[in-house]
Amino acid sequence: MKKKHLLLSFFVLCFALSAFANSGIYLRGGVNSWAAVTDWEFTDEGNGVYTLSDKEIYGQFKIADSSWGDCDYGSSGGTLSLGETLNLTAKGGNISCPETFQCSKITFTRFDDGSATLLLEGSIGSDDVITEVYIIGNNNNWDFNDTSGKLSATNNENEFKGTVTLGAASGENVCYWRIYERLGMSGSWGNPGGENTTGHKTSGTLERNSEGCVTTNPGTYIITFNLNTGAYSCENIPSVASGYEIMPQQAVLVKNVPEQVKVLSLNNSLIDYNDQNLMFDEICINRNKNASWTKHTLLGKSLLTHYNEGEGLTAEGVASAKMMVRSEAWSHIILQEQSATPRTNLKEFRESVRLWKEYIREYCPNPNAIIILPMNWAYNDWDSFKGNNKILLDSYMTVAQEQGVVICPVGMAYEAILDAEGSEACELLYSDNRHPTPRASYLAACMEYQLIFNELATDINYHPESITADEAESMRKYATTTVSSFICPTDHHTGKLQLSINVVDQFGIVMESVNNVTWTLSGGGVLNDKLQFTSDGTHGEFTVTASNADFTRTITFVVGDAVDKKKDEPVIEIDGDKKVIYEDFDGIGVEATATLPEGWRIDKQLSAPRTVGTFGTAVEVTEQTGGNSIASNAKNGIWNFGAGDAAIATDRAIGGISTGVDNGTRCINVYLHIRNTGSSTIDKLDISYDIEKYRQGNNVAGFAAQLYYSPDGVAWTSAGEDFYTFFAQDAATQGYSEAPGDSKKVEGALNYSVEVGKDIYLAWNLSVASGTAANGAQALALDNVRISIDDKDTKIEPLENSREDLNYYIEDGHFKLIGTIADKILIYDMQGILQRNENQTWEANLKQMSSGVYFVKVINKNKTDTVKIIIK
Repeated sequence: MKKKHLLLSFFVLCFALSAFANSGIYLRGGVNSWAAVTDWEFTDEGNGVYTLSDKEIYGQFKIADSSWGDCDYGSSGGTLSLGETLNLTAKGGNISCPETFQCSKITFTRFDDGSATLLLEGSIGSDDVITEVYIIGNNNNWDFNDTSGKLSATNNENEFKGTVTLGAASGENVCYWRIYERLGMSGSWGNPGGENTTGHKTSGTLERNSEGCVTTNPGTYIITFNLNTGAYSCENIPSVASGYEIMPQQAVLVKNVPEQVKVLSLNNSLIDYNDQNLMFDEICINRNKNASWTKHTLLGKSLLTHYNEGEGLTAEGVASAKMMVRSEAWSHIILQEQSATPRTNLKEFRESVRLWKEYIREYCPNPNAIIILPMNWAYNDWDSFKGNNKILLDSYMTVAQEQGVVICPVGMAYEAILDAEGSEACELLYSDNRHPTPRASYLAACMEYQLIFNELATDINYHPESITADEAESMRKYATTTVSSFICPTDHHTGKLQLSINVVDQFGIVMESVNNVTWTLSGGGVLNDKLQFTSDGTHGEFTVTASNADFTRTITFVVGDAVDKKKDEPVIEIDGDKKVIYEDFDGIGVEATATLPEGWRIDKQLSAPRTVGTFGTAVEVTEQTGGNSIASNAKNGIWNFGAGDAAIATDRAIGGISTGVDNGTRCINVYLHIRNTGSSTIDKLDISYDIEKYRQGNNVAGFAAQLYYSPDGVAWTSAGEDFYTFFAQDAATQGYSEAPGDSKKVEGALNYSVEVGKDIYLAWNLSVASGTAANGAQALALDNVRISIDDKDTKIEPLENSREDLNYYIEDGHFKLIGTIADKILIYDMQGILQRNENQTWEANLKQMSSGVYFVKVINKNKTDTVKIIIK
């Protein structure tokens, strides 16, 4: 084929690939938690036709773009069937699958007039074996992807059983629920005939595809269900005293408001509506406060959903809630629960707050972050408002007492308005039956301001344009009186902490208080006869012990200030002046317990191979030393390796050895913490390093080194195949007479942006290449690490006769050798005229040399290497 025909074919191929490209349109539903997931993105076939292939769908879904914007298509009332076109309408309702469909092809067609159709091709049914089913209802706020209502398969055919707590619905005394064969609304089983039961039902028979609900009194039950017959039964588990518990658990008191207030909220629509966070920011600007509020929103979702997002980026490519918690030394973290959960599912609410509190204390750069729970308000059903608000208040107070967190009593301000001005005035706080109007969001923002800064909301002057000055003044008065009169078990501004000891049931729920107890307090402060601790200003960890003839229980709590753990972490700075980080570990010496250079850490993972830990929990000291002839039974763990005789070798490297013994090392991680202290964003890092092998290993899987990177030293992303190094199985597990016996150089560019003032963490994982067996281990080590940001002034180009074992780089206008001292460094211009003559050195100064092309000759031990340098 002629060259021009090849070129034409190439452009035709490129055009074809671009024509059938990703569309930005997704199938979003219960099958993927309603997210815009790459695997569910349609392919644009052209002419308004979009297709998906080889997908199993069930439950409810819509066709939409990532923002529910211009493309948002749903049902216009028809029935979805295989092989039949279904008309869709913009902003329509959810599309429901009557069965599970195995779709070979899904075709979405969008017409110029705005109408659309959907066609599914394939078969009915799923090949998956059902191993669990789910109770979905008021117990989990009808969250069709929540697993808290799981029933697992028993040894009896098609029988499922599990323990589930059923909570009452809004304004009801019973819980409404159905059973689903899988998450995402697939295979519903409900009361026969589609009608709800009435009263307290604990047994009966369900019908597949029925939308009728079962009604059961609130409580915790062992629920059994038969998938063949539809029979179900609910066995109530009564509360039984299981022990004594002092509350709150692991509390923190912070009396001083930090100079910079940084608020993070993990929230849903109740804060997202009307941008309550921006109202707060404007209030702070008006009051000359250095403060900002960052929100992480999942519309309609619970705190547990936030928690289960994962450690890193979500499927949409945004930071998860946990990643947000780890990203800053937040002074205050607001945990906003889904609107009904605190009233209908106290068990989940308690567990969610506990999980988040423990995560914040361990991973937030400020472990003393003040945790705030904004109290939700009852729906605007005025006959039941006060009763439901009382349930909400009791739930929030229970959790606050248990966990030592703070309540912002927004729901009580709603009730104060109802009491003072009636339902018509209170109705003005609702945009529907639950979401706030701008005046309600302003009310909540003012309350958060007073709670955080301990300054009366009535002193605020700012209000948004969406409400009048009179409305704003009224909201500020209610905010002030409500916050001022509300008594929370934890009061940071006064340094008070309310303690209690109670009998709890098997679910951790308080049953009754305990009397005749002797209390002791270690450290400063006062504990009065009402069990209220008051700080005297002494910082530290305090211990409180409660005891009588039957028990002794102890808790600890902290009195301190906002801190920033990351400031205490060792770090290497890189900027426009210092563009290169180089480390050969030769400076750590020969001791077994050698201290690593600043910014470096290392750990051994005991749980599993190929597991990366956290920078913050890694150590700075090695455990063993070795070099030549490392024994086959050498100790596992962290090693300081020497090239040659370990006792005297000056060429060092760090790594380790894994093992298969119980509680032994499964892999080694070497960490580096870098901070961009320059004036501009770093777009990429040029990285090179050596992976050296100090002992052979006969593990059949071989061993490997993989580089990872992270913004916080906790959640890691693989740097990919360019930074993967593999060593195949050796014939035996034994040392080298001259170590290291093998070495592989890795070089590449890591395309990752590091903004000014932000960090990047690197981790080299040294591990068995596959499987779980970590015995017969090779001893791998990291050495000669060079990391640089783009150096636009000088280029280095090795000539064909350059030696592979000579390492060099340019930093700050100097040509520098890595790991060696040259007898001579000679620099010639293009005419062969000598420009520099350096003896017994590892560097040559290039700063005074003019632009042009030069040749550098490195002479060392009768070997010569030539390098071409281009100076711009």
